[in-house]
Parts: sequence; structure tokens; C-alpha cells
Amino acid sequence: MPSPEDLVLGADVAVRDFGGPGAPVLLLHGAGANLVSMQVLAQELSPRFRVVAVDLRGHGRSGDGPWEWETVLGDLEAVRDGLGLPEPIVAGWSLGGMIAALWAERHPRCPAAVSLDCRSSSHSTSCTRPTGAALRAGSPRRPRPIPVCGSSASTGPATRWSPNVPASSPG
Repeated sequence: MPSPEDLVLGADVAVRDFGGPGAPVLLLHGAGANLVSMQVLAQELSPRFRVVAVDLRGHGRSGDGPWEWETVLGDLEAVRDGLGLPEPIVAGWSLGGMIAALWAERHPRCPAAVSLDCRSSSHSTSCTRPTGAALRAGSPRRPRPIPVCGSSASTGPATRWSPNVPASSPG
């Protein structure tokens, strides 16, 4: 695998482009982290997807500025446009997972948005972490939330957004 390329785009957003042959995937870290936290997942996905990890505004090597949901979504649009990506799959954990859900809401043609948070669920005591198989490009239908089983100190079910998995599926 070629080494990933680090870029800072015009909107002062730092990204690491891991390349890959397939549909684009933007990986978003949680609050207080940076794009390095997504490196293992990026390397796992890059044989099948064009993977780009993003330093969110005010994190890592990205610039500071007003931190508002709309502004952060605009940063991701600048990444998409600056790299010439078609509508990407967006996946993240914690804060990144929330942003992925907001991206899907704003972009009805988003193939999938995935929250990688792993939380306890009344459905299971094991933790299922989505892998490349869970991130497959889908139809241009609007994504819908479905439960994902898991376990940790947090409470409440995690959510994965995808048009490809039936709502009754446990993940």
C-alpha cells in the first residue's frame, strides 16, 4: 500500500488520504482526538475504499475558528470538493459519529453514515464493531437509523446509518 498523503485544504482542514480503489469514505474522529485515531480503520478499509481521514476543526493540524455544526459540515463539503470526491460514505466515533449522522441528514444521496460508537444494548452483551463489510456503498435512498449491538460503560443503543440493512437487523 502506498503511504498516505497528508494535505491541508483551502478551508484549513487537514486530511490524510489513504487512497484506495472504491467508493470514498470520510473518517471522523471524536472530540479531543485527531485523524491518527482513525489510522488502523483507514488501513483496513483502503484496499476496498478511497479512504480520507479528517482532522476536525480545532483538532490536530486543522485550523481553529468558530465551532458550529453548520461550519463543520461546510468543512467536510470543502474536503469533498477539494479532493473531487463523489458523495462519500461518512463514518466516525463519538463527535465524529454525530457529524456523520448530520451529514446524512443534510445529504440525502449519502450512501451511508456510520457511528462507530459501541454501547450497551438490551439486545446483546457483545460488542460488534463495524468493519469494511459494514461500510458498503448503497443506493441513493435517504439513510435510516438501525440499532447496533454492543457493550461498554455507556448506555443506550449505538446507531449505524445505512440504506442497505433492514431496520430489524441487529447489526
